[in-house]
Amino acid sequence: MKHKKPSDETSGQPRDVNATELPSILAVGFSKLGGRFRDVAMTLESEARIRVLAKGFDDAMSDIHALSEDQIDVIVSAGANGTYIKNHTDFPTVLINVTGSDLLYAVSKARLISPTVGVVAHGHILPELLQLKAAFGLDLPCSTYVTNDDAESAVLALRRQGVEVIVGPGSVTTIAEQYGMAGVLLYSDASIRNAFLTAIDMARTRRAELRKRAFMDGILRNLRDGILALDADGRIQSINAAMFAVLGAKQQKLVGLAPAQAFPQVPWHNLISDGVRAADIEAIISIGAQSYLAHNRPLLDPSGVAGRLITFTETSQLQRMERSVRSTNTPRQLRARYVLADLIHDSPALRRVKEYATQYAQSDATVLVTGESGTGKELVAQGIHNAGTRCDYPFVAVNCGGLSESLLESELFGYEDGTFTGARRGGKIGLIEAAHHGTLFLDEIGEMPVVLQTRLLRVIQERQIVRVGAIEPTPVDIRVIAATHRDLRQEVAAGRFREDLFYRLNILRLSLPPLRDRREDIWPALARMLDELLGATDGPRCLNHVLAPWRAALLAYRWPGNVRELRNVAMRIAAHVRVPSKDMPLPVPDMREIIPEIFTAPFEPAALPSELFKRAPDFAEILAALDEAGGNREQACRRLGISRSTLWRKLREFRIDSDAQTPG
Repeated sequence: MKHKKPSDETSGQPRDVNATELPSILAVGFSKLGGRFRDVAMTLESEARIRVLAKGFDDAMSDIHALSEDQIDVIVSAGANGTYIKNHTDFPTVLINVTGSDLLYAVSKARLISPTVGVVAHGHILPELLQLKAAFGLDLPCSTYVTNDDAESAVLALRRQGVEVIVGPGSVTTIAEQYGMAGVLLYSDASIRNAFLTAIDMARTRRAELRKRAFMDGILRNLRDGILALDADGRIQSINAAMFAVLGAKQQKLVGLAPAQAFPQVPWHNLISDGVRAADIEAIISIGAQSYLAHNRPLLDPSGVAGRLITFTETSQLQRMERSVRSTNTPRQLRARYVLADLIHDSPALRRVKEYATQYAQSDATVLVTGESGTGKELVAQGIHNAGTRCDYPFVAVNCGGLSESLLESELFGYEDGTFTGARRGGKIGLIEAAHHGTLFLDEIGEMPVVLQTRLLRVIQERQIVRVGAIEPTPVDIRVIAATHRDLRQEVAAGRFREDLFYRLNILRLSLPPLRDRREDIWPALARMLDELLGATDGPRCLNHVLAPWRAALLAYRWPGNVRELRNVAMRIAAHVRVPSKDMPLPVPDMREIIPEIFTAPFEPAALPSELFKRAPDFAEILAALDEAGGNREQACRRLGISRSTLWRKLREFRIDSDAQTPG
């Protein structure tokens, strides 16, 4: 039966079961027995909290039903009342045992009242009574009862026989006194005390079990997995709240049922096999729209299989755990370093590229990045990866034009053990498989051999790979970003690139403009590079003092190597102007020696920003004169027919810092 969760008698709150609190005993008995209970309970105050309930049968059960396991540990009672209670409650119940001494003492006490004594016992004639009659030749009529009505009939029958004193349980003595007879209680204080001591020991053992159960329940309650424990007969012994949630059922008492009885909607035949007792059983089980990895493992004790433990784990949780492990173990070389914020721009063209890349990062569709060599295609690819949902997983870059066909195939797809001479023992995972859950960046995709294009097409379509030398495919979850400096449409027309692969790649498209078409970005990009190379102090000093006179030349240069070439120039400049002390002035090197390409390449005044374009002819003439004079300003002034102050003023017009010093 079920018990409610009422409050404790004194605190009004449920009582915690702990090791230091005294056991709680409920002694149920009325009339003389209730009084004896109180007398004996006073001698055991240091051992237990004993509460006496002076009621019987249904009246007693009404109070007991309102009690919970937190309020009572064990019940003590006797006779028919005790048997009734024991049969109608789940609480452990101790019945008082009648000993020969009890019987002898009670009969002796009764014979002091009257020589006509009768005994009424519950259930059966006590063997001790028969021995007593035989030993002393007593005329001691006896009777038994089961119910109260039986007890009353037995008492009246003995009364008709002339019996004046009745020895029996409390309810019998009460009936006897109601009919004008004397009643002597059958139970001695010693037997009552022994019953209490037995109940106290039982309560302590029970409390230890409850603490152990509470501890285990706490563990089960905090587990994400659904847990179901079965006994050796395959019956439910324990089930946690997570399992009820998994099975979509209300929490209820299911102990003793077979899983198929408790939850008929679950395909247990996939998980529970009578023929397999000691082995683990694992299966994928679908319940509604959710799938679970179910595991049935044996619980062993020295005698063999004592039960089974069944766990249900959401497959989506396993996938999250797998992603976390893959992320944690991702090699440093398979991680993207750049983010979209690393795209330095003042130009509208690159601003649009950055906006599109940010939008594309939220999609899983394939991206094709086009642009000249050095425009930053891989930086954009890494930025898209780091801005998307796959940012915690590998970024694997493959240069499709840097390896031979055979080597590229084994690097991309991996190979099985013993596939070819020199193959690594155990085989090798390919770069596509290494990108699982992450991004595969195919740089220079236009250089990939046509044979491998066919295999790559299948990977993109089916999202699975077959290692070299293998038969079974391996599923992969990847996002593909490809990059090329070629015009793939022309490559398709020339038969060098598969048309179907082109359309598989050309879903989201980004075209990176060359540096010469976005000259507004040259100066800010150079500033960022010098900051990184020289530091936050010397970077701006170099830009504003050393390079200011050459700003127009730097902006007018075509930069055929694009951002890559600009970075090379920045590194070259940094190597010449780096000084050991921050307090020393920066040296002003001869830029014609450091970056001769700026001065030897055709000058493009039309490429200058608008504020410099108007003065470009003057600047070009000055540069030419300085070049012919070998940098000698006095000779340059004579060639130009101007004074040194005029030359200084004209050079100053092209500076970014109005306080810059005259170049040496």
